[in-house]
Amino acid sequence: MNKVLDDIRIKIGKRYQKYSTEYYLLKKFHFLLLKKYNDIPFNKARYNKKLKRYIDYHQLLEIILGIDNELTEAYNLKEQYIAFNHYATSENCREWLSRIIQEYAASGIAGFISLSGTLINWFDEICASFDLVDGQRISNGPVEGINSRIDKILSNACGYQNFARMRNRLMYSLNKSSNPSSYAIDETIKREGKKRESYKKKNQ
Repeated sequence: MNKVLDDIRIKIGKRYQKYSTEYYLLKKFHFLLLKKYNDIPFNKARYNKKLKRYIDYHQLLEIILGIDNELTEAYNLKEQYIAFNHYATSENCREWLSRIIQEYAASGIAGFISLSGTLINWFDEICASFDLVDGQRISNGPVEGINSRIDKILSNACGYQNFARMRNRLMYSLNKSSNPSSYAIDETIKREGKKRESYKKKNQ
């Protein structure tokens, strides 16, 4: 959804000259569009040389959204899904998501029409994520976090050629309660490499 919104921002920005106020706002403060509205900090108003006035982030967002109606609609559609994802429950999520899909499909914005199809395809899975297990919503966040840590370990090691060593390294790093084994290893897991050839040292 952020990708669709950002594409619309770029498309609108191309209509304006690079020295214009509209282009300046769309380029320099684009992060305000992509942030959740509730996550935008209430910062102290600062003087902006381009606008020649003191202004804070919420006022800047209001001006940016006033540049184009399509941008405003796209932003509101994005915020609708954020509200749904944050406040919906397992009891009302199906009805709420159905309304969002209808609004996306009727928006006339190509990106959101496409997203309505994506939401339809994953409708049951999205709604299942609102089921509570031990008082918490089901999430793939922990698994994604582990995958990210694995990627970093492999990147720092510049890859592994020995799967057994790699597996031991990952299992030990990801398991906080693990301790080195006190049992002797019967078989070595050292990678079998090519035997080094003999050579004669050249005289200086």
